[in-house]
Amino acid sequence: MPRTTPTSHLEIIEFVRKTTEAITVISQSTKSLEGTTVALKDMINNQNIANAKGFEGIDGKMDGLMTMFKYVIVPLITGILGIVGIKTIFKL
Repeated sequence: MPRTTPTSHLEIIEFVRKTTEAITVISQSTKSLEGTTVALKDMINNQNIANAKGFEGIDGKMDGLMTMFKYVIVPLITGILGIVGIKTIFKL
């Protein structure tokens, strides 16, 4: 078995110390990433809820537009085209 020198002991101790520091930094970074991920997830969920509420409002407006289109715009256009058609047929 080779004999170890005090210098090699110091190198091993320094290596272990640096490795421990690296592991600590990685651990802190992982915790920070976890916090950021949770915050992003919450933000996305809140945005999805806001979007759903916004679409509910749009849905109600679309029903009103469809009703107006069905009972106002279509009869108006049909009447105008009917008058133009009658004028064309009878050449008034």
